[in-house]
Formats: sequence, structure tokens, C-alpha cells
Amino acid sequence: MPVVIYGSQFWKVGNFAPVSVAFGEPVRFDGLSHNGRGYKEATVEIERRINVLFDWLADVHARGRPPGLEPPL
Repeated sequence: MPVVIYGSQFWKVGNFAPVSVAFGEPVRFDGLSHNGRGYKEATVEIERRINVLFDWLADVHARGRPPGLEPPL
């Protein structure tokens, strides 16, 4: 399950900025082989999903974290 935290990179001593957390959909890799190639394919997909989720969360955070938004799939 991809999880992203946004905002903690702006923390400073005495100034704890708000932090946002988003959870993506669980990912299954049943069809991939259990070897280096399969692990590389899984890694690429996990990184892709985390990057999409991070970009979405950065935008949501910049808009003041309005309620009711759903993370992308």
C-alpha cells in the first residue's frame, strides 16, 4: 500500500508546519516472477504510484487541504 507524507520537509525548530498523509490503494503483484526482474518491475510500479500520490498530495496541501478529496488510484 503506497503511503505518502507531505509537509514534514518544512518543519523547523519551534515551527511545526501542518503535515498531510495520503494512503493509496493496496497493490498486488501476484503475476510477477519471484526473481530480480519481477522485483524490479514491482519497484517501478510502486515508485510510480508513490510519485503520483505525492504530486497529488502536494497540490492538495497547497490548496489548504480541503475536505472530501480522494487520492488518485
